[in-house]
Amino acid sequence: TRVSMRERPAEMLATFFEANLIGIAFSRTLHYQFYVWFFHQLPFVLGFSCASTFSGIARLAMLVVVEVAFNVFPATWWSSLMLTVVLWAVALAIAFGYDKPGQWATVAVMSAKKGGRTSGGPRVTPPPARAATAAAE
Repeated sequence: TRVSMRERPAEMLATFFEANLIGIAFSRTLHYQFYVWFFHQLPFVLGFSCASTFSGIARLAMLVVVEVAFNVFPATWWSSLMLTVVLWAVALAIAFGYDKPGQWATVAVMSAKKGGRTSGGPRVTPPPARAATAAAE
């Protein structure tokens, strides 16, 4: 059974956010303006893409570390190191973590077969048969 991206908007959003975060992790310099690009994406990526890799407390600590690192002015070696370590940890968790897109597709298909919701998307149910609709009228 094929599940379209319209039924899994969280995965599509995660793909864009993860690509942005990996690009920032590989950047040579991080200016304060860059934080505006991804501060609202980081909680989503940590919650959706890294949920099985890091505990809830570790994910919260990562958010705090990134916030502290970007609020140090002028930047110091320890604030840069903290930021780099967190960004690389998240990038490696995305690349080698257990939250793979196939896992979510399997869950969505199984949920659809049981008549459940697929990642917050619309309920997947087959349309009623024409004969049943005509008999009801």
